[in-house]
Amino acid sequence: MSDVFPSRNSFQEVHDHLFIPAIYAIQGIEKSGFQIDIATLSMMEKGYEKKLAQLEDAVRGYPEVLSVEKKLEKKFNLNSGDQIHELFFTEMGLSTEGLELTDSGKRYSTGKKTIAKLKDVHEIVSLINQHKKYATLYKMFIKPVHGHICLDGRIHSTYLPITVTGRLVCFDPNLQQIPKNIKAADIGFDFDPMLNIKNMYVPFDSDYLLMEADYSQMELRILAAYCQDEVMLEIFRNGQDIHLATGQKMADIAEPGIIVDKDSKWRKAAKTINFGIIYGEGDKALAEALGVTEKEAKNFKKNYFNSMPGVKVFLDYVEDFVTEHKYVSTMFGNYRRLLGVTSSQKFTKYEALRQALNMPIQGTAGQYTICAIINLIDLINKYKLKSKIIATVHDSIMFCVHKSEVNIIAEMATSVMSNPQNPLIYWDLGVPLAADLKLSDKSWADLKDFSI
Repeated sequence: MSDVFPSRNSFQEVHDHLFIPAIYAIQGIEKSGFQIDIATLSMMEKGYEKKLAQLEDAVRGYPEVLSVEKKLEKKFNLNSGDQIHELFFTEMGLSTEGLELTDSGKRYSTGKKTIAKLKDVHEIVSLINQHKKYATLYKMFIKPVHGHICLDGRIHSTYLPITVTGRLVCFDPNLQQIPKNIKAADIGFDFDPMLNIKNMYVPFDSDYLLMEADYSQMELRILAAYCQDEVMLEIFRNGQDIHLATGQKMADIAEPGIIVDKDSKWRKAAKTINFGIIYGEGDKALAEALGVTEKEAKNFKKNYFNSMPGVKVFLDYVEDFVTEHKYVSTMFGNYRRLLGVTSSQKFTKYEALRQALNMPIQGTAGQYTICAIINLIDLINKYKLKSKIIATVHDSIMFCVHKSEVNIIAEMATSVMSNPQNPLIYWDLGVPLAADLKLSDKSWADLKDFSI
């Protein structure tokens, strides 16, 4: 741990060997752009508007809503928190147990946490939940796209490499916020696949395909490298399913003899805790994610740390370090000041500690991706290939690949991402890096697993 946290690279070295090369590399990504299918965009725009209208009509058809409209003497607004509060808690009398108040403290929140808790209580809540989801996607990822399409039919997002998190920032439009996938199990209803945002993002033309190279479990591999927990390291070295293997270790402590499969509560708990640690989530958030009490969540976490004690040692080390020094860093040497760790305000201090645990892991993963992009663009330019890198979303790299170069780019991406080269890298991770490849001749939404 002490060899890579904090990093021994200076800011000048990070500037010279990461930020400056990254700026030149992402200029190429911005120039290439991502092709938009205008016909699909128009179809989706009409589809979202029709879906939203249908949901609004369905909600307004209920007598409870008609009663609220009569009382308010105006049309019910599905985007009004006050009106939804009036409907849920005054007109319908839904339970407020366990619900949070708004920041003003004047009424109960009608945000996503409340909707998630109440969506199975009454059909109206489920319909409003669907409306909120579709309205958010329409507002963020459909309507604004028209303003970003250039004369070449592509959007040319802007990327910034110099950030406090160590990751690239993308905007105008932000491709990193587009949902990776929208599953019924996650949002509570069957999402219309025809309205998948990624349907409109397509190859340049019929001579090209889309290829995605996505780092496999990158952040958890970085966590394993930081904490050097032998159990976690061995799981990755053996190529095992990290969540399944972790769940089995946890179960071996609590329920000896049980065999954990992919549908087991133990795998779900392990996966939730694995990612919860990366994002610095507390016991309350873990309990909500697992649908258990905080006491049960604490027991799950206790079994987790008993299974892989090195993780807890590292987390405690980071917390002690940031409390004393007021900063954290990525392995590469991107530093973040966190003065909030000394705050007397409970939330401010909690948020600073959460960021302290999150930034070294996510930032390091993001900077490995930046190194890979720099290496890959150098090779693409060196060999004068027709293929281009057209986007990057956190730990993945999106290519528009000429059909004659599919195997070349696949081999290049696999090789480079498993062992990116940069003068800043002075450490041995101790875990193998791996990239999963996907390919599509249709759209970003239609990517399928691909191997050489």
